[in-house]
Amino acid sequence: MAMLIQLNYLLIFLSLLLHFHCCMVFALNNEVNVLLSWLHTSPSQIPSFSSWNSLDSDPCKWSYISCSSQNVVTQIKIEFVHLALHFPSNISSLHSLESLIVSGVNLTGSIPLDIGDCMSLRTIDVSFNNLVGSIPETIGILENLEDLILNSNRLSGKIPEEIEEIGNCQNLQVLGLADTTISGSMPRTLGKLKNLRVLSVYNTMISGRIPSEIGNCSERVELYLYQNQLSGSIPGELGNLQKLEKMLLWRNNLVGHIPEEIGNCRSLVTLDLSVNSHRKYSSVTCGILPSSLSSLSKLQVLDVSRNQFSGEIPGSYGQLTSLSRLVLSNNMFSGLIPSTLGHCSGIVPPQITSLSKLSVLHLSHNGLGGDLMALGGLVNLVSLNVSNNYFTGYLPDNKLFRQLTAIEFAGNKGLCAHGHDSCFLSKAANIVTESNRDAGRTWKLKLAIALLAVVAASLAILGVLAVLRVKKMNREDTDSELGGDSLPWQFTPFQKLNFTIEEMLECLVEVNVIGKECSGIVYWAELENGEVIAVKKLWPSTLASGYKSKSRSFRVRDSFSTEVKSLGSIRHKNIVWFLGGCWNQNTRDIKANNILIGLDFETYIADFGLAKLVDDADYGRSSKNVAGSYGYMAPGVAMLFVNPSPDDRPTMKDVAAMLYEIRHENDQQEERLKNSCSASSLSYSSSVSANAKLSFK
Repeated sequence: MAMLIQLNYLLIFLSLLLHFHCCMVFALNNEVNVLLSWLHTSPSQIPSFSSWNSLDSDPCKWSYISCSSQNVVTQIKIEFVHLALHFPSNISSLHSLESLIVSGVNLTGSIPLDIGDCMSLRTIDVSFNNLVGSIPETIGILENLEDLILNSNRLSGKIPEEIEEIGNCQNLQVLGLADTTISGSMPRTLGKLKNLRVLSVYNTMISGRIPSEIGNCSERVELYLYQNQLSGSIPGELGNLQKLEKMLLWRNNLVGHIPEEIGNCRSLVTLDLSVNSHRKYSSVTCGILPSSLSSLSKLQVLDVSRNQFSGEIPGSYGQLTSLSRLVLSNNMFSGLIPSTLGHCSGIVPPQITSLSKLSVLHLSHNGLGGDLMALGGLVNLVSLNVSNNYFTGYLPDNKLFRQLTAIEFAGNKGLCAHGHDSCFLSKAANIVTESNRDAGRTWKLKLAIALLAVVAASLAILGVLAVLRVKKMNREDTDSELGGDSLPWQFTPFQKLNFTIEEMLECLVEVNVIGKECSGIVYWAELENGEVIAVKKLWPSTLASGYKSKSRSFRVRDSFSTEVKSLGSIRHKNIVWFLGGCWNQNTRDIKANNILIGLDFETYIADFGLAKLVDDADYGRSSKNVAGSYGYMAPGVAMLFVNPSPDDRPTMKDVAAMLYEIRHENDQQEERLKNSCSASSLSYSSSVSANAKLSFK
């Protein structure tokens, strides 16, 4: 009897074990079916998915798939592969899925509601796709969610009220809704996300006030709310974010003062509140700059340009010793540059050089005065604009000041006219001119002074001859594209560089040529310090055209210098880092050849022939120059001729929408071509690949 009971228990155990095994096999086979059914919605075969085999018992060895030790799918990671698939409709069948990363693959359709059934999800990244529709409110019930990244899609509608339940997602660390068309206001319950480190909601149609509850997110490190329609004042509660490193609120409709509490954000590295002045609003970001910002010892970038700040620049800002970029232009500041910027007394003191990391200083369109001699000691300064102020006196005699154009100094009536050698005063030459106050000096003293003057004049003449001799030798040694009439090399850097012009020129040989185009040759330059840069040398014919007349020569050089300065002022993740420009003579479009591929296959725009700099007096003037490839003109440029007024020209959102429509039309055209050529498959290769080996710092 006992044996029969034991035998029954054994049979029950074996039945349960067999049932569990069958369930596991079914589950695994179900994951295979789910993934394959999604892939098969593609109109064509994708070579990179050749490992996806329906005969496999599980998908764990497939490309882009990761599994747990129990052979169940935990991660799907597909990035920058052209799929043109809809969002997987049966994603909820992958019960153990923890990470869904399908980015930059032209994913279409909408995010399904049943994504809320994937309770194990920790990461959702479907950025850089063509998803439409609204954000499903069911995302709010994913309690394990850490990263929600929906950037760069065509998502629309408001942030749904149900997503306020996202406050239950206490583990959420990254929330990215940038570069979409979502609208409405920001929910106050975002303040419940105590662990949120990155809030990225820029370039959207979000409006209303910045919720003060955001100040409750004590772990916040990065706050990106720029290029929206936010209004109201900056909440003082943001000062509670002790770990905040980047606060970007530029190009909104914010009003009022900068709260003193911002000075409590001791970890702040970048603070950008620029371009909050708009003529449609009676109130704009204004008032005086708070002195509390001087306690931000780690601050490297401070930009409050294009607002209506007034008063004097706080002297306590001299304590910002880490500051590398200070932009105060287009405000209503008055008074002198504070002496305390150099930790001493006086007008623009020499001790201002204690700001040794400062590389960009723009003070234009204010009421500042004094001379500029102390600025000659800022060794890392590569960009300066002091136009439209009340500066007076001479200019420091150094490389930067001699390379600046008249635009950077315009509007200072008491400042020595730029372009004359007599305007540059060397700090090493302390020439003191005394009036004849003592009429009773003896003739011997007068004779001694005369002799000293003769000696000084002789030395000056010898010095000039020596300088001319050196310049002549440099011209003879320079490899000129136009023969022996080359000028000394002029160089405009945009950061501290660890190589010389001569070192770079040695790399401009035929063996290093990696590309040729209508305007010049591109070289691969590997420097002695191990850095690799790309160098573009203009064709001789382009340069020679500037020598037809003297006036033409200056215009071409100004145009080249202007384009270089435009490129140097651009910083964007999809634009190559422009190090500088140089020329020894007087010296254009975004196309496939000018779009490069980085090491991680990210795109970089590398040519800006349309780049222009205009002073604020010419801000509303339309350009009369047309640039572009044969048969192509940039949409923004074309619109200039239709809408000459700056207010009617397209914004970046308009251009982006235009590009979306163009891509949609191209996709439809490609589909029609495929249907008409059933016997063959079409493939194309972009000339982008020709530039794939380029790497930029």
